[in-house]
Amino acid sequence: MKGKVLKARIAQLDGEIHRLDLQINRLTWETYLDYAEQARITPKVFSLPGLNYARLRDTVPVIDTLGNRLRAASDAYTAILRTDPQYEAIHQEYVAIRGVKDPERESANRMQYNQLYARLRANNPDYEPALERRKEAERQRNMAILRYMVDYYGAKGWILPTEQLVGGYSPLMRALNGRCPEIGRLSDELSMLRALRRELCKRQLREKFVIP
Repeated sequence: MKGKVLKARIAQLDGEIHRLDLQINRLTWETYLDYAEQARITPKVFSLPGLNYARLRDTVPVIDTLGNRLRAASDAYTAILRTDPQYEAIHQEYVAIRGVKDPERESANRMQYNQLYARLRANNPDYEPALERRKEAERQRNMAILRYMVDYYGAKGWILPTEQLVGGYSPLMRALNGRCPEIGRLSDELSMLRALRRELCKRQLREKFVIP
């Protein structure tokens, strides 16, 4: 097989690999979004590449609305925390040790917070509902951000990395493959295409250096 033919076939494979990579990426995210919605998962979105939350709030009305709803729910939750007489001292200690590597103080502060939460659960009937409202507001806000990012990257023809939310061999990835077997089938096809590309590249090098 001559060099020009090899080069053309490698380019053809590159195009198919890119197309399939995008298809798998989009399918993985769509399956994850459906899974997360049904399981009421709050995805961690602020490490996603290219995310500018302030700009999103300025340009996407639904995300701004959900951000305001989360702020209101967080303020209401904090107001209930402040009803505990020890809250201010515990919170001031939390602020003081932020950025300071002191495991003993951090552990003690976490224990104080846990004791505070336990007191409020036992003595304030408004605590649990306020906590759930804050969690649900955060979940809705984060899901809206993730949907926007998936759509934005898809429209650009870009890969939105899944590693931060969905590890390649994690139980979650296996669950997504179970919900959508097409992900696994396409991933196998992609692996074969990449193997073919490597083989063609080897042939190209052998021809270049006249190796039988």
